[in-house]
Amino acid sequence: MVTPYNHVVLNLRDVQFIDLDGVEAFSEMVTLLEQRGKTVFILGLNPVIEHFLNESHVFKKLVKDNRIIRN
Repeated sequence: MVTPYNHVVLNLRDVQFIDLDGVEAFSEMVTLLEQRGKTVFILGLNPVIEHFLNESHVFKKLVKDNRIIRN
């Protein structure tokens, strides 16, 4: 039996590079998950990836909603 879940954690620790297509794909993925009622959290961001993701209004909303887990 699969247990329903409400939260998704995206661990980006091993992501070393992202381009604008990757930012767009990230935004689409988060948007789709949220449309399905999931709360998305981001973990393991490095400064380079965060810099590029800051181009996305979806990422900025995650930051505003305190859904970036910094470790």
